[in-house]
Amino acid sequence: LKGEKNAAAVEPALDLRVTAIISEEYIENPDIRLSIYRKVASAKDIESLKKVLEELKDRFGEPPEKTKRLIEIMELKIMAMKLFITRLDNVEGRIRIFFAADTPFTPQQLFALHETRKGCIKFLPEGGIELNIKGKPWDKIFRELKGVMEELEGEAI
Repeated sequence: LKGEKNAAAVEPALDLRVTAIISEEYIENPDIRLSIYRKVASAKDIESLKKVLEELKDRFGEPPEKTKRLIEIMELKIMAMKLFITRLDNVEGRIRIFFAADTPFTPQQLFALHETRKGCIKFLPEGGIELNIKGKPWDKIFRELKGVMEELEGEAI
């Protein structure tokens, strides 16, 4: 009624080629483990994920790396939804980021991102951008992806 566009929710597909699980060694009870998976999957914002992480620490101690990765991947997914990113793929050490057709980003905004991250980002012929992360450990990949998405959030209309 206000003449504003109401974009359909984007459910991004993530294929980052990293192991992210809640191991049996960390949470032995399969029902509790499944319950935690559900909480992680149903989180709608970063704050909810932080609460799940705090709950894990309180109930089971410091989570192992693979469990922390699960939370980090969901954080990326939540950010991707807000940014109309449809896919994040790790293809031979390069993260490919694809946007929905109705993305709010203009080519100029993506060019600005290219300028701030010289030598790290290139444009793909099929649309989207590619981030070179070859040979980097997960923590650096996560920080780089999160940084790119935060920069895009700052550019969002």
